[in-house]
Amino acid sequence: DGSDVPRGTVRFLPSEGAPGQSAGAEIIDGRYEVTPEMAAKRGLRTGRHRILVTANRNTGEMYASPEGEGMVQKTQMYIPSRYNRETVLQVELEPGTNVHNLTLVADPKPETDQYPQPIIDNSLQNGQENEAK
Repeated sequence: DGSDVPRGTVRFLPSEGAPGQSAGAEIIDGRYEVTPEMAAKRGLRTGRHRILVTANRNTGEMYASPEGEGMVQKTQMYIPSRYNRETVLQVELEPGTNVHNLTLVADPKPETDQYPQPIIDNSLQNGQENEAK
């Protein structure tokens, strides 16, 4: 909804039937980057890909560590499922530099039950990093 995702991950998965591996990057202060070298090393190829965006935040609650190492901060995924496990985000990766700026919108208010459309800016802008908001 216009705020940068402070920390999270973005992952590109080949669409059904497309060749290649999934690859991703860490989101830091609303930006992520998958360089052509990283893509080649990880097996990311050109073609249609689904995008998964994940990010967690602290809930303020604590719980006992399963390993018995004291208390652990409880976290919660706050990116709506339509951007990760039920993603609606797709892009076409072309040879060379691609820029895919992602604008995610929060879940709808209960009274409307309407999802605004996510925005994917597919413009090519050499030398710029990608943004996740």
